[in-house]
Amino acid sequence: MKPQPGSTVDTVRDFWQAHINNEYYTEAERASDSYFDEIEERRYRTHYHLPELFASLDGHGQRLLEVGCGIGVDSIQLAKRGFQVTAVDLTENALTVARQFAARRGVSIDFRLGNAEGLDFPDESFDAVYSFGVLHHTPDIERSVAEVRRVLRPAGTAQVMLYHRDSLVNLVQPRRRPQAVPRLLPRGGARGLPLHLRLRPARHKAPPGRPPPARPPHRLAPDDHRRPLKSRAARPPHHGAPPRPVFRSASPTEILDSGRRGYSVKCP
Repeated sequence: MKPQPGSTVDTVRDFWQAHINNEYYTEAERASDSYFDEIEERRYRTHYHLPELFASLDGHGQRLLEVGCGIGVDSIQLAKRGFQVTAVDLTENALTVARQFAARRGVSIDFRLGNAEGLDFPDESFDAVYSFGVLHHTPDIERSVAEVRRVLRPAGTAQVMLYHRDSLVNLVQPRRRPQAVPRLLPRGGARGLPLHLRLRPARHKAPPGRPPPARPPHRLAPDDHRRPLKSRAARPPHHGAPPRPVFRSASPTEILDSGRRGYSVKCP
């Protein structure tokens, strides 16, 4: 995983400073009650597996670091599960909104400006690290994974989600956000850090005249029935009846290795 040419932390920061994440869920005035309510409701309607993941966690007596917290939507849920949450983000704009959001929800979170490639914490500072859809945006993914491992205590847990290079998100986002800094996951990866991840089958369009690729049946829950995806210009697609959650453990090598099985995260 070598640093990606043409992409720097500054270019990533500039993009997210101008495009506060999750705002595509709402047209309400920023930091208003309806703004927070709509983002929260629509995020967890789209990422339907996250409420169940949070409900399975007991954070009492544990310190948790969220890397790339954005406006703090997930940070708040983790704080409600009892974690002592420290949350870092690359942009001050997002942190300003995150502090208002946490105050509105009545939770205490230590929000800080920070860079995933150089976390400003001592070694073995946290019992858990959480990062959802963030580390693949940074130019040096290997360095950011090493930082997660460094600040995590022995026997700690990292909950991390990364986009697969062939996922629908990677195909759609550059078209929806042409100014974005594209981050496609490189082949190969760092070794040794156990990451507990949720697998979600990627969706692929078949070429004209050819049937869609079959999904491996042993990878799917028996109630995996979905409506066709309908994309919208300003908002991400919503899914029909969700499958039952499927969790696996994978090393960064398995995560960042370009999967050949059509899944968001390659895992044995």
